Amino acid sequence: MTTDVGSTTGRFRAFIELGKLRVVEMWLGAPLAWSLWDRDLALSGRGLALLVLSVLTAVGISAAALALDDVTGTKDGLDDNNHGAGHRAAVRKPLLDGTISLRAARVFAAGCAAVGLSALTTAIAIAPHRPWWMIAVTLGGVFLALNYSYFLKLSYIGAGEVVTFVATALVMLFPYGLATGEITPVALVQALLIGVWELQTATYANCLDMVGDARFGRLTWPARLPWKGIARMHASLYAVAGALLLLAVAGAERSWLLALLALPLLATQVQQVRKGMRERDFATARALGFRVFRLGLAALAVSNLVAMAVG
Repeated sequence: MTTDVGSTTGRFRAFIELGKLRVVEMWLGAPLAWSLWDRDLALSGRGLALLVLSVLTAVGISAAALALDDVTGTKDGLDDNNHGAGHRAAVRKPLLDGTISLRAARVFAAGCAAVGLSALTTAIAIAPHRPWWMIAVTLGGVFLALNYSYFLKLSYIGAGEVVTFVATALVMLFPYGLATGEITPVALVQALLIGVWELQTATYANCLDMVGDARFGRLTWPARLPWKGIARMHASLYAVAGALLLLAVAGAERSWLLALLALPLLATQVQQVRKGMRERDFATARALGFRVFRLGLAALAVSNLVAMAVG
């Protein structure tokens, strides 16, 4: 399907694709943090404003980082190799089809980063708590995200997966820290869990591109490892995710409820293991990863909200 370059609607959609704004996993950690807040704060005007600002922070910084990722991939030819005709062509890359220029993409990324940083600054200003360590860690996470494939090009030197994990966990941790002034074991486990789920999805996506990534010097984990190493990597991630889920269930106020809610997630992960590790159908495994993330986050959020409602 082609997009009319001169169409305002077409260009708007192209910018949505450039910033991957349809990928809601970028900001869902913030509502998960909100589900763990004290009920009075969560339902107050200040709490709702903090939630909205946290979402805007996550969306702005993530969109900027992903737009810059496409800028770098277009300039060095990696995206044309991995996503051009004949290979993952269904993945929309508006810089490749000429809908958006490199200059416009950079301006878009700068604007998104400005929105994200402004929202973060405002969130800190209105927050009930301003722990210096949470602010410092969050700013460090923003720095890592914006350097994912631009400036320091962390994803090209083997740190892309670490950035993905840290950024996803921080989307939950920074609003929780600003709201409560601390990071409890329950909040930490849930943040690490959604980080691992997102990392599983990202590594399957990187498996799809591992040949091209290796050719162009982008050192993702799959691009550097033989198949046995890739299989061990995925097995380790499943083991970590399973252990964290058990900890989350143990830490929930109603463990039986979270265990029950987690059953669809576990069934989906079984399918993901079969598709990704047995059949090496990485595209399907990646798609199932998004489902795992959403099912898992929904299970955690519902369990948290039940505790908030009756607590």
